[in-house]
Amino acid sequence: MTGLNARLYASQYPEDVVGMVLVDVTHPDQADRFRAALPEESPSESVAPKLFRQDTAFTVRGTEQVDLGASCAQVRVTGSLGNIPLVVLTRSLPAFDQKGLDPDLVITIELEWVRMQQDLAKLSSHGIHMAVPDSSHMIQLDQPQAVADAILSVLAQVRGE
Repeated sequence: MTGLNARLYASQYPEDVVGMVLVDVTHPDQADRFRAALPEESPSESVAPKLFRQDTAFTVRGTEQVDLGASCAQVRVTGSLGNIPLVVLTRSLPAFDQKGLDPDLVITIELEWVRMQQDLAKLSSHGIHMAVPDSSHMIQLDQPQAVADAILSVLAQVRGE
């Protein structure tokens, strides 16, 4: 969700944003892309694919009452970040419960996640994508130095160092 907010802010206030670090963030098309990877729904399928479909529904959730589908739609039309320094960090470990999912489907979903993160790096002509070893979705907890290094890299580029 924070990546969506950051991208929306950058599109509305481009004069205030000189660089960006995105840490394993939501892609605005991820629900559609994940659903496309899933097999057709079947009455005999296990609970796991059904739960995964629900997780990708992007409906209003939690106490914050956030409609992720609406947020994704807003961000989808924001366009390029221009030429600002951009680093997209991606986890290396699976981010969801794999129990009951076909191992080939898990691989497909993980590869799609990486492709979406790579797509995000293309939002800027100065964007780079980096997979962070031994990290879950919480890269800032698993590998805080990787996040700090990405921020310092963007700052150095902004300063012309």
